[in-house]
Amino acid sequence: MRHPMTLAVTVLLAAPAVAQTAGTVQDVTVVGTSELLASFVRATLSVQSGAPLSSINLRQVEQEVVASGYFRSAAAELRSVGGRDSLVITVVPNATIKDVTVTGLTFLPADGFKKSVGDLLNIAPGATLNTQRIDEAKTALASNFQGEGYPFAPSISADVKTESDGTVTVNFIVDETTP
Repeated sequence: MRHPMTLAVTVLLAAPAVAQTAGTVQDVTVVGTSELLASFVRATLSVQSGAPLSSINLRQVEQEVVASGYFRSAAAELRSVGGRDSLVITVVPNATIKDVTVTGLTFLPADGFKKSVGDLLNIAPGATLNTQRIDEAKTALASNFQGEGYPFAPSISADVKTESDGTVTVNFIVDETTP
């Protein structure tokens, strides 16, 4: 007689837990990229496991992923995977950086700048191109001029050239002409 009572109590205690998971995101899956970038997306996404399905705006999720700077496109959908309500995001990552060059830089060492953006912003050969980081690198280089005591900030642009193998070369172009 004890076993049927244990079963009934177990079912009653488990019912709220089942009700809490029904209608919520139970898993976030990122398809189409490396595990490192997939983990980055899962960690920075505003939608996490446990979010109510009714509160998810799929277009907003896609925009968030693309706004990270690492991806050309993203498509989000809600689907049941293995009986679990999942948010599945299919991404197309930006190209891999083949080389980073700096032209027109004479007042500061170009190799130092390349090493700095590689270490701090991951703009280096082998990394996935992040368009936001390129803008951060241009701003950092301009502030380096002021930090070194130069009375001007140069004009800095960046050119991203796609190579025949699908990789890209990032070229920072510095115009040190004083105004």
